[in-house]
Amino acid sequence: MKNSILMLGSALIFFMASCGGSNSAKETEESDTKQEEQIATEVEKSSKEAKSDAEETEKEVDKLLEDI
Repeated sequence: MKNSILMLGSALIFFMASCGGSNSAKETEESDTKQEEQIATEVEKSSKEAKSDAEETEKEVDKLLEDI
């Protein structure tokens, strides 16, 4: 979770930095769209990783409970 928050924060900083400059409105919009898609992809990837980690932890907990 912490990793995904850090990733989103970094993406937001790059997104904000790219808004400045002398790009035309269309180029800026295209750039924004690409970055939004990239952020969405990163969030989806982080979500899958977090889900996988949670499932592994759940399996470990179940195994420990069986040993008790």
